[in-house]
Amino acid sequence: QIPLFDNNERALIGKVYAHNGSDAAVLLGMEIVGPRLKSYIEKAREISPERKIILYCWRGGMRSGSLAWLFSTAGMQCYVVEGGYKAYRRYVLEKFRTPLKLIVLGGETGAGKTEILRMLASEGEQILDLEAIACHKGSAFGAIGQPGQPTQEQFENNLFEAFRTLKPDKPVWIENESITIGKLFLPRSLFDQMEKAPLVCISRPFTERLERLVREYAITDHETLTAVFRGLIRRLGSEKCQQAITAVHEGKYEEAAEIALHYYDKVYSRQLDKKQHQIIKTFYIDNTLNFNIQDLITLGKELIFSN
Repeated sequence: QIPLFDNNERALIGKVYAHNGSDAAVLLGMEIVGPRLKSYIEKAREISPERKIILYCWRGGMRSGSLAWLFSTAGMQCYVVEGGYKAYRRYVLEKFRTPLKLIVLGGETGAGKTEILRMLASEGEQILDLEAIACHKGSAFGAIGQPGQPTQEQFENNLFEAFRTLKPDKPVWIENESITIGKLFLPRSLFDQMEKAPLVCISRPFTERLERLVREYAITDHETLTAVFRGLIRRLGSEKCQQAITAVHEGKYEEAAEIALHYYDKVYSRQLDKKQHQIIKTFYIDNTLNFNIQDLITLGKELIFSN
């Protein structure tokens, strides 16, 4: 990004505009940016070696139009967002209302839903990886090993970038999520579609799911795991919570994971009871070696195109 003014300059220009009018504000803006014009061109060429650039204002278009003239004069191909960032945001939020042929991929904790979602993508299936975009895996442990979550607004913008590549007439696989992922909220219109879409539940044996969790979280430091379990004390109960924390500090990760898994299995069962209005199919996986992704793809297409 190449911001034209910093926050203090923007505030000063706004004050001049309010007290002295548009002409005075424009002159002040030109006075501020004049010495920087050469550096703007250099920065634009650095950001975009192919010399194509998109410009936007908050809404008005004066500043982006001026820079478009500058960069065009310098031999760059410029596009100006009509209506500015506010118009872009309206378009983003409206886009989430587009009907999609969603197939929701559910399953108990440790079933490997995210891994399967990416396997589907490698087979050419359309996916919407909400957890990757949200930088969070959804559960109380979901922030572990993830970069910080984006702001709500940036999350929606990033989600839109994935959303706009989807073909509405073809199936789109999406992982089952609540309306919140970490601190972020899914767009209501998208979540409503997920609630009505067919649900395919991945079922794996408890022992296999337990092993997967241990592999994933045993590398996490004790302090982080302890903090997460302390956050679950009201849900686990103080006794189970303390057992899990003790197990973590003693390196008994399987014991700690088993406590967490029993809790999340109960949560999942309650959530599934609330989804009886959806078409629900269970896809059983005894072990990874016997898993054929094409069988899952076939099931998904049957659910979508039989309606």
